Amino acid sequence: MNALDIMQALRDVPEDLIDECFVDTAKRITHKQSAANPTISQSSVAYNVPTNRHKKTVRPYAFSGIVAAACLLFAVGFGGMMLHESRNTQPVLTSGEQSADVTEVQQKTLAPLSAPEYVPLELHEPPRTGTIEEAEAVRIAGQQRFTENGSKPAIIDKRAYIDKYFSADSEVDYNDIEAKSYLYHMMLNSIDYYRTAEGTMNCAIPDGVTEVVFQVDLVNHTAYERQSLPEQPTIEMFIADNIQYTATPQDKTYHSQRNPMRMQDFIVSDNDRAWVDENGETFGIYRSVSLFPGICSSSLFPQAYAMAMLRDFNKWQVTGTEIRLDRNCAVLEGSFQEVSCRLSIDVETGILLNNEMSGEDGKHYSNFELTSLTVDAEIDVKRFDPDGYTYIDADAVYLDPEHTIRAPHTDVDYEINESGQTYGSTPDSVYLEDYPDLIAVIGDNGRQGYIYKEDFIGNPPDSPEESEKIAEAQHNGTYVPKTVNVYDSDGKTVIDTFTENLR
Repeated sequence: MNALDIMQALRDVPEDLIDECFVDTAKRITHKQSAANPTISQSSVAYNVPTNRHKKTVRPYAFSGIVAAACLLFAVGFGGMMLHESRNTQPVLTSGEQSADVTEVQQKTLAPLSAPEYVPLELHEPPRTGTIEEAEAVRIAGQQRFTENGSKPAIIDKRAYIDKYFSADSEVDYNDIEAKSYLYHMMLNSIDYYRTAEGTMNCAIPDGVTEVVFQVDLVNHTAYERQSLPEQPTIEMFIADNIQYTATPQDKTYHSQRNPMRMQDFIVSDNDRAWVDENGETFGIYRSVSLFPGICSSSLFPQAYAMAMLRDFNKWQVTGTEIRLDRNCAVLEGSFQEVSCRLSIDVETGILLNNEMSGEDGKHYSNFELTSLTVDAEIDVKRFDPDGYTYIDADAVYLDPEHTIRAPHTDVDYEINESGQTYGSTPDSVYLEDYPDLIAVIGDNGRQGYIYKEDFIGNPPDSPEESEKIAEAQHNGTYVPKTVNVYDSDGKTVIDTFTENLR
């Protein structure tokens, strides 16, 4: 399934719903098939609206997104971390398919973390009214708070709210403002409440059902996803050592791309995440999803669902609880544009286990369901073995499974400094050579400047031994994040620093 297929699959969805929820899908998919795409890994301020407004974004898109909302999020969602599984056996490949060589998964429970310092839960307020520039200033301030907090997220004491509202003997109103604020928070920040996930999911689309297998390790920054698409070749995606591999087992081909240095996360209050401008257009501050390689990002990190569908607490209710895959879930029902929605949210993690969306005529616009899920178990994420595979031109980006339609290059008229270097914001391009020499960023101290493209992309390990050393250092906490200089537009004057974010 490629970007063109996905847009076709959305043909019957109400236009307003596409604008609000799904426009990011094809964009992220196109990026994900690229030789490299530094922009999507960063946190951003972005409109939830049609493509012609992408130019208004202060920072490049980073929705994890609602991609799932249409379940079409397949071809390549992003974000990062994946997974769930109650630990059933993985779906069997159809005749003639061969999965890329991988290591076996181990199952041990992770040791508990030391007790964190909790922050109070915010009671929900209506979206902020303002400009995208004002929202960007909030995001920049949030980056500074994240740095001051030791590069740790701000988390709440979830157990207190689970016991109060969602335990078996609870008699408190599910729709208390505090209970609904808790669920909203968990969906906005699910990646703060689990470390590993693996499992399987089914996505219903107009042409059939896509079966997805996924694994994600947020601690060691590795991920895997396999997509079995109707009438399409199986796709496998692997992330490890800051490199993503995308392979098709049927024709034994693959391509790889460097994942860029991860952008800095932020601490921004839940009530400062959703915004509306003077024209009534909605936009929001989105956290990075750089570790999710595919469709499951919409389930494992449903922040875009929360901001697009739950921001108005009057349009949805908690109708009860249910057990799914041995997880205690809150059931949310409501209306969004012309569509009725039913969501099942894991109250422990904020992971979206089930999504049902249908129109007034009863027609289903999208459905997805996790069929297995395990969180916070020790896992050995599958890694790609290129033996027997043919490498596809890393500089070529294809829009079709047969690799015959190449994506066009982007012609951007950048500013040029006295040294002849181009500088500016990264464009909506899938090719690295289309990016400027100096890329606009916000530094660690809030100064706006530029970093060199080479620093932005980073370099992959030179050997498997070096990869193992880096992974071990990240695992035991001795890894030192990369810090590079931020320059004025002249490419010479240092005005700030920019530190890699390993989340």
